Amino acid sequence: RSPAPTLFCQGSLPGASPGSPKRQAREAMLVQARTTSVPVKVRAPAYATVPAARLDPALPAKQRLVFGELSHITAVVMQKLEPGEPVKKRPTDFLLAEPPRVLQLPPSLAAQPR
Repeated sequence: RSPAPTLFCQGSLPGASPGSPKRQAREAMLVQARTTSVPVKVRAPAYATVPAARLDPALPAKQRLVFGELSHITAVVMQKLEPGEPVKKRPTDFLLAEPPRVLQLPPSLAAQPR
């Protein structure tokens, strides 16, 4: 098994000139993120293509319809749902019931008048 290739950021090749302070700070942050396995938010480069489909910010991307031909079935089912009730799983009556009271006052306090 061969060792994994080493990836270098632009301007971070060994022996290269240090670059601007802003670039040094960015590269230091990326190195720290790699060593601590912290996710980093990145922007797409200017030359990247625009995604084919625009996402609706009010709708989670995971909940978009996968099959457009089934949209009429989804609309019928959505009308039958009760507001505030989970869609994928109905909670059992046990989970919705008031929990039993298991704590009681100590006997010495229960006999005293309030």
